[in-house]
Amino acid sequence: MSEIWLQNPYIDKTRAKIVSCERTNGEFRVLLDKTVFRYKGGGQDCDKGKLLKNSTIYRIIDVEREGEKTVHIVKGKGSLNVGDEVICVLDWDRRYTLMKLHTAEHIFYRSLIKELPGSELKDIWLTFDDEKREGNGTITVESDRPLDWKTLTKVEAEVNKIIHENRSVKTYILNVKDLTEDIRVRDSLLKRVGQVRIVEVEDFDKAACSGTHLRKTGEIIFFKITSIERKGNGNVYHINFKIGEDALNFALTVSNQVLWKAQNLGYNPDEIIYVLEKYEKLRRSLSYLKTQLLEAMPSYIEKSREVVQNIPIYHCICKGFEAKELAMLGRKLKKKIKESFVAVLLGTNETTSIVAVSKGVNLAVSNVLKEFLSKHGGKGGGRPDFAIYGVKKSNNIDELLNSLVNKFKSELTMLQT
Repeated sequence: MSEIWLQNPYIDKTRAKIVSCERTNGEFRVLLDKTVFRYKGGGQDCDKGKLLKNSTIYRIIDVEREGEKTVHIVKGKGSLNVGDEVICVLDWDRRYTLMKLHTAEHIFYRSLIKELPGSELKDIWLTFDDEKREGNGTITVESDRPLDWKTLTKVEAEVNKIIHENRSVKTYILNVKDLTEDIRVRDSLLKRVGQVRIVEVEDFDKAACSGTHLRKTGEIIFFKITSIERKGNGNVYHINFKIGEDALNFALTVSNQVLWKAQNLGYNPDEIIYVLEKYEKLRRSLSYLKTQLLEAMPSYIEKSREVVQNIPIYHCICKGFEAKELAMLGRKLKKKIKESFVAVLLGTNETTSIVAVSKGVNLAVSNVLKEFLSKHGGKGGGRPDFAIYGVKKSNNIDELLNSLVNKFKSELTMLQT
């Protein structure tokens, strides 16, 4: 099969002949003698588009790689047969966006390792949302030190500098023995092939890659990091980004929201940094106070002690507590209270969170909560001795707690009968 996109990703249509065709579950699995469609792989989503046979239009909804074969997943009414001549037509907006994302990702990662030399690329995912008609990029990196927005803004500025300089991007093939140290390539790839396709951004980056890329960096227009998410407790991060018009729209939307919020709060735009710094101090103070409150709460909750069939039951409404804070409180109770007991805790925030805990009692609190809250649209789960549920914010939190406590009292009474 001739894969036209390898030589020229800007070609968006071609005539081709079907060399293999199978129909399963209402879809055709089609192999062509040549194609403009790139398969999903290497972190890049697949191309989509149409197959035209005479006056009949078929949709290409997916493209897969099976060994050395590119399989087109096709939907449409009518018949497709071996030997049929068809016209392949790309969804060009999708292809071109993926090209921009992939070239931007190469520039982004090279800029990142210049700023943080100990960073390692773990994964990439470049996608296109067919409904919203916009692209999204994500890289996962592991760094030898924490990654923050201050560092990322420097990296982002470097990426946009390379974009605005409109540097050339070219692809070529190298023998593995001719690879130099400045070329990024995975060790696992070197064990499988004798030759490697290189994508080179002029005087900036060289990397082994089989994806579709631009001719000039200026075609990206603009690059914007949209979010960063730390994965677990280590220094592994998911970093999301947008390019082109989508990136400009994102930046403009965020900028306008900040300006509107500043106006609503009675501040000038140039005072926003001061406001954010003040907010951060307040947030830290609140976090400290909540930590202190969590330490004091078990002693306060112990005062609610009631006894049912010789088993203590504790209950409390914890205003402003979220589910994770209630869970921490439940664990503290299990450590502090030495006797067998049951505890029911309600937290009020945007939603109502409920934690039920038991110790030394043959009662599955998770089942009790599930049965009771099914009438209130509650969702959650847990273990027999520890469960967390959430319901829509209740207008009468006291009544909800009383009903729950009575439910547990009833269950404890039945245990003894």
